[in-house]
Amino acid sequence: MIYELMALGLITWGLIIAFFIALVVCEATDSPGFAALGVAVVLGLLWYNGVFNVWLWTKANPGTLVLYVLSYWFAGVLWSFFKWDRYVAHQAALKWDRPEVLKNKRMITNWVVLWPFSVLRYVFGNLIADIVTWIIERFDRVYEAITDRHYPTKSR
Repeated sequence: MIYELMALGLITWGLIIAFFIALVVCEATDSPGFAALGVAVVLGLLWYNGVFNVWLWTKANPGTLVLYVLSYWFAGVLWSFFKWDRYVAHQAALKWDRPEVLKNKRMITNWVVLWPFSVLRYVFGNLIADIVTWIIERFDRVYEAITDRHYPTKSR
């Protein structure tokens, strides 16, 4: 009996991890429709298996639902400000044309709607590179001093 429960737990956690990875991929590929479908399927499966009845919970907790939805959207808007700043900085560093907000509505909408998955993608994809770049920029003079020590004839 215990082995069956452990196997069921491992399968459940494996499916949850696969679901989150799939949603990160949906966010990365600008596929909000697939992400919404994935969330609907998971909620439907939870309801079907009797784990969580979305409709009963919503009916019993309308105030909490409104608070959750507003908090989710607020966090998404804040995240979209951060992502837009990173995007524009990247475009400027590459000396590309100035990005226009209205031409990037879909991307910004994805950041707002799928922000938890965008955060995961950023943490596991860009954060480390951003930290390394920040360190190099902060210690630029140290790196230059080391270089100058080995190449003393170089004039700056």
